Amino acid sequence: MKGLCNSLRRPSRAWLASGIFCVAGILIGTIFPGLPRVEATTHRSVPPCMQLVTVKSKPCGATIYIDNIQVGRTPMSFPMPTGRYTLVLLAPGHQQYTQRILVPDAPLEIDANLAVTK
Repeated sequence: MKGLCNSLRRPSRAWLASGIFCVAGILIGTIFPGLPRVEATTHRSVPPCMQLVTVKSKPCGATIYIDNIQVGRTPMSFPMPTGRYTLVLLAPGHQQYTQRILVPDAPLEIDANLAVTK
């Protein structure tokens, strides 16, 4: 029991070193705020079970719906699980664009031309 109490009172060298590196990292970020930071969002990676889907349209700015859920406006890229979906694009003054899509095991690009309303 005595050995356990001594080891709890005296931090190990590895613990001290990791603490020093943490404090140094915080200080460097505070002292030198102009240094470039590496952020997690720098590289947009797609999870392994998902694929990148890119939707472009003419005109651009069409509202994107996937299975009746609004996901954004064209042009846009977003990750999706593989499978079958219904893509709908809506733009003022244009006919609704509807396409059944299959997201394969590879990135998918969709270029849609929306017809002008008559």
